[in-house]
Amino acid sequence: MYHNFEKSRIIVFGCGNVLFGDDGFGPELIKYLEKNYRFNNVTFVDAGTSIRDILFNLSLIETENLKKIIVIDIADINRKPGEYIKIDIEEFPKKDIKTFSMHQAPTSSLLHEIKNQKNIDVKLILIQPYEIPEEVAPGISDILKKKIPKISEAVINEIKY
Repeated sequence: MYHNFEKSRIIVFGCGNVLFGDDGFGPELIKYLEKNYRFNNVTFVDAGTSIRDILFNLSLIETENLKKIIVIDIADINRKPGEYIKIDIEEFPKKDIKTFSMHQAPTSSLLHEIKNQKNIDVKLILIQPYEIPEEVAPGISDILKKKIPKISEAVINEIKY
């Protein structure tokens, strides 16, 4: 899917694999945001499992209007299922592959580079999953479904600031 990133002021990426339970939370949240909110110059993107490719392409194009990137993903953050944290990419190690599921180190390194080279604010919203199955099992848990409105408010608050 093509997105006109050149005109976006803020891009919100929802990451995850919808075929593996709570790993699909990011794309589910993007669906909710697209259905319930409209902003000028804000682009909501279901990045699925392609975030690295999207960020690489984003790093190559002109993005003078882009001021903020918000990345939503699940991660083992040692919290109760559905709890989340918001952090700046600078708080996240470039190669920490233990806790961040955004399909690992190259992605966090790209986010660091985009922030530093393009002077773009990069925020991560990381959600504790309830369960990620080892076999294909589409659909997020009821616990995370119930958290969608609350976590979407956190995203909207990031958009407004």
